[in-house]
Amino acid sequence: MKPAILIDGGIHAREWISAAVVLNIINQLQNNPTKDPAIEKLVDMFDWYIIPVLNLDGYVYSYTTDPCWRKNRRLTSQDPKCFGVDLNRNFGFDDESWNPAVGGSTDSCDYERFSGTSPFTEEESKALQRVMGRNKKNINFLADWTFHNYGHIMSYPIGYSLEQLADKQD
Repeated sequence: MKPAILIDGGIHAREWISAAVVLNIINQLQNNPTKDPAIEKLVDMFDWYIIPVLNLDGYVYSYTTDPCWRKNRRLTSQDPKCFGVDLNRNFGFDDESWNPAVGGSTDSCDYERFSGTSPFTEEESKALQRVMGRNKKNINFLADWTFHNYGHIMSYPIGYSLEQLADKQD
């Protein structure tokens, strides 16, 4: 079984260029317009799973209505003005380790960073969890690259380590 790489873009609705970058990656991998042998090698070495726009309803809303909109479009409280969860802050290992106060918000009306009421409350984050979690026996995920368009940085999760996880040591 080849190692697999998951690539996603558009987790933040207003980051339109991230979806375009992911679409360009698809084009490069599928068509290899420059006939670059390095790209051919990558195609042969890995299985690729690619989601150009993870936050589709937010993306459409930001494109058609509010270009600064960041979250998805789910109603998050009884207040009809409170919409959206920041999907990038809706992931977690479990309820105990999930801390929305770190980089997020517990206020369901927070315009930018409401994290949800617990991890994986949103269909989008649940879907990504299912893809990566349920397919462990059939797909050997090596990495998940999430594309954003803020700054020229590559960030790593807080718990990032070069050590191999116990379930990968056998």
